[in-house]
Amino acid sequence: MVIPKSLVQAETIDPFIEPLRDNQFLLELIVEISHRPISEVTRRFVQEHHDLGCNVRTALAEYGLEPHVWSDDLENFYSKTDAFLYETLVW
Repeated sequence: MVIPKSLVQAETIDPFIEPLRDNQFLLELIVEISHRPISEVTRRFVQEHHDLGCNVRTALAEYGLEPHVWSDDLENFYSKTDAFLYETLVW
């Protein structure tokens, strides 16, 4: 399928498309993807709203990785963590 160029231009994209307006939908989606309890997902989502990047920073520390330093371990980290889901949704 070819997507018309006019549909992918930045000025035509609404950053608040309907699913992104529905926090309950987003939380349930993360629960489904991550297999984590709704209480944990909700807590982490709220934390992220108050401190953008906190979930990734916490997970990096747990993995013993230094933020903003590329390594094979960092690539492995992002293939295994769900921490970026919260930052991406809040951003």
